[in-house]
Amino acid sequence: MVGGMAQGYAVASSDGGHKTTVTEDWVLKRHGNINWPNVLNFGSVSLYDFTIICKQVTTAYYGKPPEYSYFTGYSTGGRQALALAQRWPGLYDGILSGAPGINYAELATWISYPQLIMNWLGEYPQLCETAAITQAAIEACDHLDGAVDGIRSNSKDCGFDPRKVVNTTVFCEESGIDTQISTSAAKVALAAWTGARSINGTFLWHGLAKDAPLSGLANTTCDYQGSGECSGVPYAIAKDWIQYFIYKDRSFDFNNVTHEQYGKIFHMALQQYTSPLGTSDPDVRGVKENGGKILMWHGVAD
Repeated sequence: MVGGMAQGYAVASSDGGHKTTVTEDWVLKRHGNINWPNVLNFGSVSLYDFTIICKQVTTAYYGKPPEYSYFTGYSTGGRQALALAQRWPGLYDGILSGAPGINYAELATWISYPQLIMNWLGEYPQLCETAAITQAAIEACDHLDGAVDGIRSNSKDCGFDPRKVVNTTVFCEESGIDTQISTSAAKVALAAWTGARSINGTFLWHGLAKDAPLSGLANTTCDYQGSGECSGVPYAIAKDWIQYFIYKDRSFDFNNVTHEQYGKIFHMALQQYTSPLGTSDPDVRGVKENGGKILMWHGVAD
């Protein structure tokens, strides 16, 4: 916003319809009941209202409507940018959609999978182990895109198997000592890469690229000053999604989710949230017909 303001443009930002970072405060009306107006605001409706109000204020101040209007958002904001393009294609002359969470119900459910895999294994590898596996994958596949530069652009041809580096010794900065890459670390990496599966092996959603850091979705913490044992650190968005959006229960324990339940959770997520939060509709002809343009980009290691 500051850049636009410095150049004399009318600028505004939106909180998506809620004023708290505590998910339960805006998602749940009460135990077992979703606050659907808030969810719809989070999905797209608040952005429509926000845009209309901003244009009205700008017109009232300057005495004429804005000549051009642009929207930019990243991640959830990128998803909301696409929602505007799909639902109200004439609102903006230009839309910038950065790293959009397009298939939101699938994405929000899948991102819990690496953490749940560790729960089901009952093992929580150190971050240095999964980081070493990621680095090994980059080194093994870096050349496939024609340039050895630390960036792995050819994802589909990278057949690196993390099980090949099990028992390799790596230095852990967190503990200050050497350790060996465990079988559980390889299993977690493989699960994160190949994507979510039901208990019977049915594909649910895509995984991470092999050069994406695993520390976010497969985060752990270890008691290096005491027992040395490690435990999982669930990704907040993933945990809240299952607890509040799916189970609608303030007392629900994310760590109790079983593999059998996970497949059902995926089904519930798609049934309930594809319409209000999804933005996978490729038909954005309305933007072009109104003379607008869309610029979208995404990091493959996100």
